[in-house]
Amino acid sequence: MDRSYHVGGVRDHAGGKDRSSLIAFHQSFVSLITVLAILVGIHFQTQKSSPVETHLAMILTLIMAAVVYSIVLAGINLQPRSSENLNLIRLAYFGSGILTCDLLLGLLMSYLWWFVGNLCTILIVIILHRWLQPIYQFLCQSRDWLQKKFEAVRLAASETFSLTRNTEEQQNGGNWLPV
Repeated sequence: MDRSYHVGGVRDHAGGKDRSSLIAFHQSFVSLITVLAILVGIHFQTQKSSPVETHLAMILTLIMAAVVYSIVLAGINLQPRSSENLNLIRLAYFGSGILTCDLLLGLLMSYLWWFVGNLCTILIVIILHRWLQPIYQFLCQSRDWLQKKFEAVRLAASETFSLTRNTEEQQNGGNWLPV
């Protein structure tokens, strides 16, 4: 039985799992980009001004990010990938997709709130990146501690039940009677 993934008319025998996960992200990006583009259209329609007039640099960057995203997506669907360039493809794919969504969101918000939102996101990513290993170690230690406590409670309950059962057997002349 052929266990390859069929995506975009191309069969992928080596990296099907990676490709299918990227396609799932693509569907999410497309949905988010569509919603944000509709909101940008509605927002600038009520203002009676063009986003190209008011945010030219942002629009040009948005177009470049969308083109890079499209090229990388086409490369994912048409080219067989090797493991040495897979990380670079993922970085370009996620970076351009996130940048496209971020720029569309930036067109909807004032510059101050957009800057604050991006700064907070960057700080959260930096904190998680630096503290991921200590957080993971803490969670593993907590899990081990809980397992030891549950094991101690289980052993104590088992010993108590065993002692109770042995006492009942001695009282009944060595015959164990179900309760």
